[in-house]
Amino acid sequence: LLKKYVRRTQSESAGFALSAYQQLLDGFEQHRPSPLRRTMRQLRSAKERLRKLRRQQLVALRRVPAEIAVERNTWFHVGVNASQQYIYCLQRMLEPIKEHVDNNFTPLAQELKDEYQPIKMRIVELMRDTENQISSGRFDAYRDTLAAADNVKDELSVYRHRQITRIQGITDNASLQVALLYLNLLQESQQL
Repeated sequence: LLKKYVRRTQSESAGFALSAYQQLLDGFEQHRPSPLRRTMRQLRSAKERLRKLRRQQLVALRRVPAEIAVERNTWFHVGVNASQQYIYCLQRMLEPIKEHVDNNFTPLAQELKDEYQPIKMRIVELMRDTENQISSGRFDAYRDTLAAADNVKDELSVYRHRQITRIQGITDNASLQVALLYLNLLQESQQL
């Protein structure tokens, strides 16, 4: 029962992370603050729910025998930590982007949007596959998913190196700011 609960919580977190990631990118690509503000509120709310869940977990663990509590705590700890990592990664992505868009700085260049589109689709597909595996409890394709994730990470490394090379040739501040945001997006997408 506990494993099912943790799996359901993880599935919800993975689905939430996918939705927040897509909203965040839409706001950045379209240079619109409203999706970014909505994502910020949702991340704060999710963070608070996890904090409450953690408190409930500690109360619940006091009521079970010690030998069972150790095993159960591991399941809860892993589940909550993974969910928190989604939130922290998305926040590190969102905060500088939101500030950039709110201040109406230079929008992301179309060439960078076009460059990012294929890797974005692969990341979204990976997140969907992961969420489906967690929600269904069927992990027979997890090795394929891990291999695909490693390939995406490698590809993002290539994108990052390419962007660092571009940054070295930028001379104006406005272009440099958006170039650094794009670099941050690549780095945090790799972590996600």
